[in-house]
Amino acid sequence: MSASDLLNQLHNTLETAVELALAHGDYELAARCASAIDAARKWDDSALKVPPPPDAPATSHKAEDLLSFDLDFDAAAPMSQIDQALEAQLERGKCSLSDGKFTEAIADFETVAERAKSSNLRADAQRYLKQAERSQYEKINQAIDKARKHGRTQRRDFKGRRVQWEAVLALDPGNQEALEAIKEIEVAEFERNLKTTVDDLRKPLQVRDKRITDVEAARNRASELLTGGQLRDPDLIAQVQDVYAKLDELRNQILRASEGATAAERSGN
Repeated sequence: MSASDLLNQLHNTLETAVELALAHGDYELAARCASAIDAARKWDDSALKVPPPPDAPATSHKAEDLLSFDLDFDAAAPMSQIDQALEAQLERGKCSLSDGKFTEAIADFETVAERAKSSNLRADAQRYLKQAERSQYEKINQAIDKARKHGRTQRRDFKGRRVQWEAVLALDPGNQEALEAIKEIEVAEFERNLKTTVDDLRKPLQVRDKRITDVEAARNRASELLTGGQLRDPDLIAQVQDVYAKLDELRNQILRASEGATAAERSGN
C-alpha cells in the first residue's frame, strides 16, 4: 500500500473517531483526533508540496514513515480544537432542532453552552437553547391540548386516548399530567374488562342446561375476584358478590339434586 493510500485511510479513520467521540460526549478525544488530522495534513503537505533545500540530505516520505507517524494522543488538546469539536455538536443540535427533536437538541446546546471557552460559541449555544426550549414548550402544550380534547369527546376510546398522551410523553417523558392520565386510562380499561368478566360469570345462571362444571368454574372465578384485591369499584364489588351468592346457591341445588337422584336410584335397586 502506498503512502498516499495509507494517508487517506488514516484521514478516514480519524474522521470516524471524531464522530464517535462526539456521539459519546468525549470532547477531549474528539479534539485530539481533530489535531491529529491537522498534523497528518501538514505531513502530507510537507511530503508532497514543499521541495527540500538544495543542500538538504535526500529524504522521502514512505509508507513505513507514515506507519510510525506519532499522533501524540497524550498531549493536551488545544482549546481551539475543543471548541471546534463543540462547534460540530452545536451543528448537530441545530439539525435536531430543525427536525423537531427538541430533547436531543437541548442536550447538545446545554453541553456546548457549559463547556465552550469561546464567548461567541457559548452565546450561540445559549441562543439556540432558548429557542429549542421555547419550541419544545409550545409543542408540548399543543400535544396536551389535543389529548385533553380527545379525552373529553372520546371518553371510551381508551386506545386513542393512550396514543395522545404517549405523544406528550415522547416530548416530555416526565410530564405528570400525561403519566396520571395514562394511569387513569389503565384503570378504566381494567374496570371495563371486569364488567365483561362479570357478564361472563352470569352466563351459567342464564342457560337452560345448567352444568355443575360451568357453575363451579364461574363460582371459583368470582371468589378469586373478591379475594384477590383487584376490585375497587364498590358497584362492581356488589355485583360480583351477588353473582357469587347466586352461583353458590345454584351449585348447592345441583349437588342436592344429584344426591337425591343417586339415593332414589339406590333405593330402587
